[in-house]
Amino acid sequence: MKKVDLIGGPNLIDTTKIPEKVHIISKDGKYIVPLGTSCSAEDFYMGIWNVETRKQISAKEIDDLIRKGVRCKDMFG
Repeated sequence: MKKVDLIGGPNLIDTTKIPEKVHIISKDGKYIVPLGTSCSAEDFYMGIWNVETRKQISAKEIDDLIRKGVRCKDMFG
C-alpha cells in the first residue's frame, strides 16, 4: 500500500478487502498482486486483484486472460 501512496495518485484501493501485502501494480494499472507472487507459479492468476472492482479476479476473467494469451510477464514484467 505504501507504493500506491507514494505515486500520489487517487486511492482506488479499498484496503479492507485486499491483503496488506499488495505491492505490485500491472503495467496498465488495472491489476495488482501480492508481493512475492511468482510468474512461474501454476496458479498465478488466482492471486490477481482487479483494482476497479476491488476483488480478486473471477474464473471468467482468468479464462479471458488465458484465452487472449496474456501472460504474467505481459502484465507485470
